[in-house]
Amino acid sequence: MEVAANQWIERQSELMPICARNESSQSESLKELLATQKDLLGSNREAMLWLRIGLIERPHDIVQSATKGIPAYIHGVVHRLEGDYWNANYWFRRVGNSELIQDIASAISQNSTVDSFDPADFTNQVETWNSTKDSAKSAELRRIATQEWKALWAML
Repeated sequence: MEVAANQWIERQSELMPICARNESSQSESLKELLATQKDLLGSNREAMLWLRIGLIERPHDIVQSATKGIPAYIHGVVHRLEGDYWNANYWFRRVGNSELIQDIASAISQNSTVDSFDPADFTNQVETWNSTKDSAKSAELRRIATQEWKALWAML
């Protein structure tokens, strides 16, 4: 499972989106991966793979009953991508594990120019960007979102 999923991830050349998409050119290749890797189905890993290409319906189905931990964090990312920023921050508060958030922040700081990371603050930055659509800020936010995604993936 892990080898095939990691190979699929390596082929993703675009940065993580910061807004949900209705479709992705990578949907078919992800469906093919999931068809051969049945143990991914319904897991946090499956949710993360869909998020990597900006699709939120299936990840939301997977994590909607989460109450804490990694699934709650994933739920927050779903709502941030959706543009439901208040709800995203609600789910980040529901994580209930400051160590998890600290580990994600640490991984992001080690792999980018970001000195500190907080998912609620990042969500607020995305919300601000959404009102301006500044392309330079978009690239920076997408780099951070990609690092956040990688850090979370490594914890699964």
